[in-house]
Amino acid sequence: MMTVELPYGAHSQLTWTLPPTCAARLFSGPREEIELLSTTRDCLASPLDMPPLTAALVPGDRVVLAVERNIPLLDHVIAAVWSQLSEVGIDPGDLTILQPADPSITERHDPRVKLPTEIREQVAWKIHDPTLADGCGYLASSASGDRIYLARELLDSDFILPISLAGFDAMLGYKSPCGMLYPGMSNVEAFQKTRGEGHQELSPDDERPLRQLVEEIGWLLGVQYVIQVAPSGQRGQAAEILAGGIDTVSRRARKLLTRDWKVQVPERVENVIVALPTDQQAVSWNLLGAALDAAKHLVERGGRIIVLTDLQQAPGPGVQLIREQRSAKLALQPLRSQAPQDLLAATQLAAAADWARIYLRSELDTQLVEELFCTPLGNDDEVLRLLNTLDSCVILEAAQFMHTEIADQP
Repeated sequence: MMTVELPYGAHSQLTWTLPPTCAARLFSGPREEIELLSTTRDCLASPLDMPPLTAALVPGDRVVLAVERNIPLLDHVIAAVWSQLSEVGIDPGDLTILQPADPSITERHDPRVKLPTEIREQVAWKIHDPTLADGCGYLASSASGDRIYLARELLDSDFILPISLAGFDAMLGYKSPCGMLYPGMSNVEAFQKTRGEGHQELSPDDERPLRQLVEEIGWLLGVQYVIQVAPSGQRGQAAEILAGGIDTVSRRARKLLTRDWKVQVPERVENVIVALPTDQQAVSWNLLGAALDAAKHLVERGGRIIVLTDLQQAPGPGVQLIREQRSAKLALQPLRSQAPQDLLAATQLAAAADWARIYLRSELDTQLVEELFCTPLGNDDEVLRLLNTLDSCVILEAAQFMHTEIADQP
């Protein structure tokens, strides 16, 4: 008999011995566990298609690390970058770690904890606030005529190094290495303008106007080097570090994602199990929405999606709106018309609940789960009882990173 161990949340794991009559297909990402500190140093010393990072800096440069907020072991990456900056003679007081605004993230994890103790507090760490009247300045107008406003820390810097997690993205197709810059480091109007529910009709490789705009903003800012962390199937680990020019890193990241995280099955299935392991923080509604979207593309209509999470985050306005409707389907139109800040995650949840039956293992209140048109699973024993009734299933481990589709028939 086959036994699978499914990590989920920050600390939990479900061990399931499949019944002999259950046919299962398991998809998981790469299992590499690289040493981030030394690997990042090596990548910055020999970047893809670029000279060493140290060749681009001089003492006195004001450096901004524009850093996405969900990167595994981010503090190790920051420490490796600092080792290169200090080699050039960058003063810690001239270094700012800037992270984008994200209302869905309530936990703050200091990315400076691996820096040398004597300089840690000298390095500025800021989370951008788009509501501040003087928090942004004018950068330029885009090719399409959009006036771009960005955080003043970016505009006042001499060198910007974006650091992000490679991945598929419902809005961008592929996450751009400069994706954290816009709208996350822009103003309120930018957040409102770019809010959307994803592009179900497009493949990741199709052109996306928002991705083109983000890449244009990177060019307008003069970004030369970027770092992307390729996710691992192991909780809180990275599979690979990519450093170098934007285009080269983007191409390499797309190849890795296609190889490691693109899932194809020949036809829709009755049952899909998704597990959502995370690094330091509990699962967010954004991650839940991404995992449900991956499952929805594989499960047949009326089938079952069984989700393993430790979700406990308070619902945003879009998720609250779903609770007020008589069905998940009826929530889709008001979500589109009102466009709440959590539009994407709420739409993915409502669409999945309308398409299939969702069984949710979480730390949420049972009544809340039921009002979201899902069936609550209160503990792992309840999950196992359900799983042991299955005749077949597809299992998606770390489903939040996956792009799924039905393979073209010959």
